[in-house]
Amino acid sequence: MRFISDDNAPVSPTSTAHLLVIAAGLPRCATSSLQLAFENHLGLGPTHHMARVMPHTHLCKAWRAVYLEPSAPKRQALLRSLMAGYTSSTDAPSCVVVDDLIDLYPDAKIVLNVRRSREDWFRSMSRTLGPLASRSMYWANYLVPSMYWAQRLMGDGVGALMRRRYGEKMEKGFFAAESYDLHNEWVRELVREKGVPLLEWEAGMGWEPLCEFLGVEVPDAPFPRSNDEKTMKWIVRIVFLRGVLTWMLALSPVVAAGYAVYLMRR
Repeated sequence: MRFISDDNAPVSPTSTAHLLVIAAGLPRCATSSLQLAFENHLGLGPTHHMARVMPHTHLCKAWRAVYLEPSAPKRQALLRSLMAGYTSSTDAPSCVVVDDLIDLYPDAKIVLNVRRSREDWFRSMSRTLGPLASRSMYWANYLVPSMYWAQRLMGDGVGALMRRRYGEKMEKGFFAAESYDLHNEWVRELVREKGVPLLEWEAGMGWEPLCEFLGVEVPDAPFPRSNDEKTMKWIVRIVFLRGVLTWMLALSPVVAAGYAVYLMRR
């Protein structure tokens, strides 16, 4: 299941493929649907997405190191290794470092995938990914290495980067409604400064504007839809239950030993 396990074929770090498309929008902006579109219909895969990162402890640690690194040359050296072999990117963690990706791949086209409104985005985040950042989820998954480091990545990791970028404006954190406008305005200003193509796109627009912008044919298939709110809620529940079960398994020998001592002293 996405975000919990990763059954994708490993991406070769020696591949000559490089980023041609960068979807710069935040999570819950049709990022998984874009991944399916790029990989399964437009010939722009493999696509970098959080679903390829979250199940892997070493990748969560590596991306957190990217976020914590204040030096652009050092950060970009780390990114070049992490993005090797990918033809497209969408979702976190890559959408937060669009500036570095443009420097590394100046010919890539930028798609700013958005929602209908900030309120729509915040409502979706609060009902799906928001619980993943809660204290109860943190402690439930403290003994699950991949989830523990994924939470560190999207907690103190992205927090450090956002504070450097936005200062006091990021006072309420990455999962606050204000993040949506701050991030989208940052992307718009960034592409203006660097003079690269930009398409602002919302899932309801479908294939035509996306394919025209990318210079590819419109597929003879409906635009894919993935990770809807209902699916994401189930994923969050499974992540929480997995963490609780891990604690139960870890503590069961201690509980059994304590019970044995109790019986012997009766």
